[in-house]
Amino acid sequence: MSYAIFTGVIDKFVAKKWLKALYYKALSLFLKYEQKTAHFAKV
Repeated sequence: MSYAIFTGVIDKFVAKKWLKALYYKALSLFLKYEQKTAHFAKV
């Protein structure tokens, strides 16, 4: 029983790490895109 809970916690932790990594990747890409569009908007 405790082993199942333990693996469940690890699965959630790994899933959160993956989500965090994806979130930061998307955020950095968005910021790069935002900088490009902002540069064109100023001109």
